[in-house]
Amino acid sequence: MKTVVIVDDEALVRVGLQSIINWEDQGYRLIGAYKSGVEAWEAMNRHMPDILLTDIRMPEMDGLELIRHVRSVNKTMNILILSSYEEFSYLRKSIQLGVQDYIPKHELEPMELIRILNNLTYQDDESESPYVSKAYKEQNEKQELLESTRFIRGIQVRKESMFARNYPILNEKWGKQGTRAAWFVVKPIPRKGGYKPSEWRALTVLAEDIMERSKGFDYIGVDGDQLHGLVLLTPTQDQSEQAPFLFHLASKFREALAYNLNIDAVIGISTISSFATTLTDFRKSAIQALLHSFYRGAGIYITDIEPELQAFTEQEWVQIQKTVRQFLAVLDLEGVFHWLKSSHESFSAKVLPSDVVRLYRSTVNRILEQIQIKFEGAYHREDQVKVQAPEFELSEDPESIVELHDIAQKIVKHRYEAVRFLQMPWVRQALTYIDTHYSDPLKLEEVASQVNFSEGYFSQKFQAELGCHFTDYLARVRISKALELIRFTEIGTEEIAAAVGYPNPNYFIKVFKRIMGMTLSDYKLSLRGGPLFVVEEG
Repeated sequence: MKTVVIVDDEALVRVGLQSIINWEDQGYRLIGAYKSGVEAWEAMNRHMPDILLTDIRMPEMDGLELIRHVRSVNKTMNILILSSYEEFSYLRKSIQLGVQDYIPKHELEPMELIRILNNLTYQDDESESPYVSKAYKEQNEKQELLESTRFIRGIQVRKESMFARNYPILNEKWGKQGTRAAWFVVKPIPRKGGYKPSEWRALTVLAEDIMERSKGFDYIGVDGDQLHGLVLLTPTQDQSEQAPFLFHLASKFREALAYNLNIDAVIGISTISSFATTLTDFRKSAIQALLHSFYRGAGIYITDIEPELQAFTEQEWVQIQKTVRQFLAVLDLEGVFHWLKSSHESFSAKVLPSDVVRLYRSTVNRILEQIQIKFEGAYHREDQVKVQAPEFELSEDPESIVELHDIAQKIVKHRYEAVRFLQMPWVRQALTYIDTHYSDPLKLEEVASQVNFSEGYFSQKFQAELGCHFTDYLARVRISKALELIRFTEIGTEEIAAAVGYPNPNYFIKVFKRIMGMTLSDYKLSLRGGPLFVVEEG
């Protein structure tokens, strides 16, 4: 397989040539892409490629000077000039230097370039250079490293821990560059419809290009939707300056992705440690830093700076479930989602995203169960399939807490509206009347007359359809409305009681405790205590 080196000072050209052509499928191996003649000549002094593709105008050492250096030691290498300039003087000099072809960049077509390369004459010696052999071994070690340190939803795929010494070539390479390191993981922000294969290739090529050109940066590779690298730190670097240095490096990386490809990304950086730390722990630490993007979006997250995220304790989970039950006692859908949203800030400082997802999934399932209990009659209609086929799905791995919250609300809204639609017309009419007259001294006979039923028949049918007595349903509606007034106004208990249909505030307090399972004062105290948990009774 023939080897190729690309030299061009324009990053877009380097990235483009690497990404639009699948070199190995065409029978070639790309072993380097450099931004100047100086960089390329240093690399080729160690190992010569079979083919050189070079620009002319570049800083430090231009293409023609690079070709002169190459021809001084290698008369047979195939050299092609890719230039934006078609001046005769450049063409004449390139011919004098034994260049095989001169291709204007604006006329360059990928398959035409491959056709030109295929028609070139090469040396008979087909043996691979030591550089290619070692490069392949290094690449294989990096691929093995990614596979052996992989985590799926926070679970380590392989149980054994991997150290740098398990990878001889990488260990030797890294040992020469630094004694401490940090794992660097990049996750591009998802696009609607995903990235095209060509866009993803361009992204990975640019990422490798940026990392390999940054001092102490080593590109490891791609795993799933993440790109990985290692930042090597020397003993001379002050430890207090290492985190700012990493942040600066990550900022430049994000800027390059945005400028060249219009792609934003989340970057997670592990804790800084020596190679006595397992590479598995390095990677895990970087992924944990990445988790903060669930709450705060695209950005740079360093494990040594960010708070540690943990699972809910058993006691916290019990308290959360108790709070959810209180909202669902009156099917206060607006209230439960308001409570969840108000808890986002406290979640972001301490809770693993997987536990927040578990909370939302649990809450949505319990809401759907309560809707089924409340509107039991609707679930026995022949077209109940409409109720049980939501248009939205609550993913186990949402990109953000905002996305999770919005989808959860859509699922509940869809189900609630579906069952209301499937109810008998008289039920919808009765519930609408209750919702608009709950503050009045409402009686069963008044609602029954609205749907032209006798009191006894209405009571029987109401309980059959909704699974509860009329008085219980009315009490839940009134308490649900009272919760809104408590949360969003400063009015007193007597005014709240009167506003929701209870002239006697003492009776209102008794009904509140029966429905909510806690006293009114304790509920108010829980709101003052913070959004995450309610206060235990007693």
